[in-house]
Amino acid sequence: MSKSDLRKTVHKYVDQADERTLEMVLDLVESEYSSKKAYHLDGSQIGQNELLKRANTSEEDIIAKRTQSAKALQKEIKSW
Repeated sequence: MSKSDLRKTVHKYVDQADERTLEMVLDLVESEYSSKKAYHLDGSQIGQNELLKRANTSEEDIIAKRTQSAKALQKEIKSW
């Protein structure tokens, strides 16, 4: 089925849906979009390339043993 056909079919069902079904569809769509977004502290969105770069950097740090335990991190946080 083409993207256009899919849209038409979904619209047909949405146009006929009751409130409960619409709420379920909305929850599904919102969860799909929100799960793929990450943000900087200033509120700007982090792109997929930057997320991948961060993940690769983290893996490199793990391999190079540039990590610390959760216990050590908690101790460090208490000293702030």
